[in-house]
Amino acid sequence: LVKTEVQNHQLELHQSGEALEYYQDLRLQLTEWVGALRELQKRLVPLQEALVATTESSELTKWTEWENDVIRVLRQANVLVQVVGRQPLSDDDGIVAVAAVDEFGRDVK
Repeated sequence: LVKTEVQNHQLELHQSGEALEYYQDLRLQLTEWVGALRELQKRLVPLQEALVATTESSELTKWTEWENDVIRVLRQANVLVQVVGRQPLSDDDGIVAVAAVDEFGRDVK
């Protein structure tokens, strides 16, 4: 009876030892992955913030360019009464008046 119990005990130790080694290895791998993900997160947050800032800046630039175009067209058509909500463009802001052209590329007056 004692011999059988000793054999069972050794078998259980052997099996639990393999399981312990497996889970220890798994834990080490998970630790490395979690560390790598944390490092990526640290590096991605500033990139995301910069991307948001860049996107907002470029959208604002596009919006301002669109406003400038509208002001320019209305001013050329002599229908611009006033600009509300921002400083109106002056004639010397570097905006060159675009002449109207026909389908052949000739200036139209």
